[in-house]
Amino acid sequence: MNLLSLTDVSLTLGHTPLFEDVTLGFDAGEKIGFIGPNGAGKSTFISLLTGERDPDTGRLHRRNGLKISYLPQIPKVPPGTTVADLVFRSDDPKAALVREYESFLEEYDESRHNELSDFQARMDHEDAWNIERTYHSFLTELGIHDLSRRADTLSGGELRKADMARVLASGADFLLLDEPTNHLDLETVEWLETWLRNGRRSYILVTHDRSFLDRSCDIILELENHRLTKYPGNWSTYVAAKTKRLEEEEKAAEKRTNILRREMEWASRQPKARAGKDKKRLSRIEDLQDAPQADVQRMTEFSARGRRLGKKVLELVNVEKSRGGRRVIAPFSYSFKRGERIGIAGPNGAGKTTLLSLAAGLLEIDGGRVDTGTNTRFAVLDQSPLKADESLTLLEYMKAEAEMVLTADGGLVDAASWLERFGFPAAAGRRKVRYLSGGERRRLQLIRLLMREPNFLILDEPTNDLDLATLGLLEQFLDEYSGCLLVVSHDRTFLERIVDYFLILDGSGSVRGFSGSWSEYREMEKKSKRELSSSSGPDKAAENRRGGSGRETKKGLSFKEKKEMESLMEEILSLEDELSGLEEMFSRPSPDPAMLAEAGRRHDPLRTEIAEKTARWEELASRDS
Repeated sequence: MNLLSLTDVSLTLGHTPLFEDVTLGFDAGEKIGFIGPNGAGKSTFISLLTGERDPDTGRLHRRNGLKISYLPQIPKVPPGTTVADLVFRSDDPKAALVREYESFLEEYDESRHNELSDFQARMDHEDAWNIERTYHSFLTELGIHDLSRRADTLSGGELRKADMARVLASGADFLLLDEPTNHLDLETVEWLETWLRNGRRSYILVTHDRSFLDRSCDIILELENHRLTKYPGNWSTYVAAKTKRLEEEEKAAEKRTNILRREMEWASRQPKARAGKDKKRLSRIEDLQDAPQADVQRMTEFSARGRRLGKKVLELVNVEKSRGGRRVIAPFSYSFKRGERIGIAGPNGAGKTTLLSLAAGLLEIDGGRVDTGTNTRFAVLDQSPLKADESLTLLEYMKAEAEMVLTADGGLVDAASWLERFGFPAAAGRRKVRYLSGGERRRLQLIRLLMREPNFLILDEPTNDLDLATLGLLEQFLDEYSGCLLVVSHDRTFLERIVDYFLILDGSGSVRGFSGSWSEYREMEKKSKRELSSSSGPDKAAENRRGGSGRETKKGLSFKEKKEMESLMEEILSLEDELSGLEEMFSRPSPDPAMLAEAGRRHDPLRTEIAEKTARWEELASRDS
């Protein structure tokens, strides 16, 4: 079933055509990964699908009743917004109905009793009473429990999770996710990947996370050279198909070049040979010259010389840090060595960025000491957006750092050549910073940072917003980089290729080391959980068998469990009385609006609490002998 289709759609921004004559359809069940260079127009194309922007030419057709939910790169958070405000801003019609109902209750009086009955009937018909529980369930899975918390106090990862809950819980038919993995910790990325893969929703996700594309998508949509092309299969399948196509285009280009050379040789002969009947042949030469060349993205060699590290690089000795009364980093020691490539992993809020800042000397320690080598020169790429005068050109911005750059082979290149080495052609140097896309800004931040000849790179989510070509360049640079590297990243492919040692934070303040790749660490974690699961619980028989005893496990309740069982029954009866009171209020002809609103909010969590306590009581009762 077709959900959405485009016919002969074109769009130009300023004087730059983003896409031309796009005719394309999206069907139910498709799981699409959307890729393309930074600045090509991916986010703009998504805005066409949401209806936020209209095309210059062509038309879009959406299936009647199609529900679309959109996750933008940067959540829009009005001042004073709470997590609940952010989540219930959903495009879900149920959420809209709940908002409408609550607004009605704020202005309710007895004269509007019939309207109240109509509203309640609509809430019943749409099953909207349960929506708060649905959203709360997603937030809980994502580790966010306080809906009253102000959104502007959330970390980047927490804000991303809250906005993601809004989209995933919306019940929409078609999800549009723009860089959904940005700012997420690795475990949440894996959770999202599994949810998308196992769900029935159709979606388009813009991402440059290759592992995510491989595991979550069955179609790759590529925007390149103003054209949109669909490739069946995941990322790995796309790479194979694209490589084959480029090889064929390269052969065609070589053949075209040979023909053109022969034709040009003919055209350079005596004027007599080019008269009359040979006008068509001259026209053919012009066509050959105008024909598109093979689209082969060749990585330019990119390297910069870093200062030589001394014998001492960096030593952290019993370093600790607390924030808001919580210990973020417990006393921790580590001595960095030349050439080490270390990744920092852990859940959002565990202290990864804090540890980076302590190592770089950007954050004051609470205890211990930081010894930095005499020759150690840091360069830090944090998650903050590019800070630059928007009126500057790219070349002016780069020259403000340095006019010339010393390369790894001892040569010198000017700022314009430096830009070109990292994917900004000569003409781009005259562009204003204000016209850069998010990914281009991130790339500009990175290459200016590398002009400083650092020998200790500290990178906080360096792959955010970078396109695949730039990622390849960055990986190539780091592969040849001889200095130290300390990095936080959610990109598993990047970590697999670059990092060989991890510092793992668990959120309690402890930091432990792991030597190996990310996949090896995750496999070790899964194995530990399986072993813990198989050995946990009251399986005394297994424990006794290990000790040489054959006695059966005692099934009865402990004294503590019997007391719990007794108190549970009292709690269940009390909660059921409260529930009956709420439901009696719903049937009153003229309820108090404020009390009615509060009752509506309390109703579903109360039912959930009763169900959970009843299940626990039944479990204990089944074991009571």
